[in-house]
Amino acid sequence: FLIAILLLVFPHIASAGSLTRISDTISTSWPGVGANHTIQFTVSSTISGGKIIITPQAGYFMIYDDFMYEDIDVVINEVQRPLGVAPSEPEELSGNMVYQIGVKVVSGINGQIILMLHPNDVIDSEAVIDIKIGKHSSTEISGLWQMRNPKEMGSYRVNVETRDIYGATLDSGTAMIAIVDPVGIYGGGLSGDLCNEFIDPEEVNTVVCERLTIENEE
Repeated sequence: FLIAILLLVFPHIASAGSLTRISDTISTSWPGVGANHTIQFTVSSTISGGKIIITPQAGYFMIYDDFMYEDIDVVINEVQRPLGVAPSEPEELSGNMVYQIGVKVVSGINGQIILMLHPNDVIDSEAVIDIKIGKHSSTEISGLWQMRNPKEMGSYRVNVETRDIYGATLDSGTAMIAIVDPVGIYGGGLSGDLCNEFIDPEEVNTVVCERLTIENEE
């Protein structure tokens, strides 16, 4: 009954040339609703002025038209990077001189999130990268948009790829997430408050009830 949501994360250990320790933790596994994503991975190859491309499984996840860089956080080796519509020269942030990363969002059910590095920006091999996508991001302002989960239960892929400045693939990896029905429903009919009970990964043996009001779709 209470095993539901901790199955959201399936860490994947890959061979050399691939992203290692890649995972995607989502805030809810309900089908067809918005969810925050926290993606973490370690790069095997140095990225010099290239890109990081996040591709949810085509045809299942929805990236909304209004989704933009304010809905994303990028932390590299525990240093948060400034984000914008394009990469830029280094600036001081929390005592560190760091390059701004440009963000391009391809919306729709075949969407992508593309993180673009400045030509002089370098991410060293073995760097640990954390990316927040959704309302829990806070680099510029608190995020306003999430990605919508697939509408059907099942296991789905979120692919991550790094490329060099010429567009050649350096590393790639896949995180798997599970979409399952909520284990409890509070309220009447098809509209109302849904309660998703799950074990909080931060607190052992703690059950969290998260509520979300869902309206009928025509």
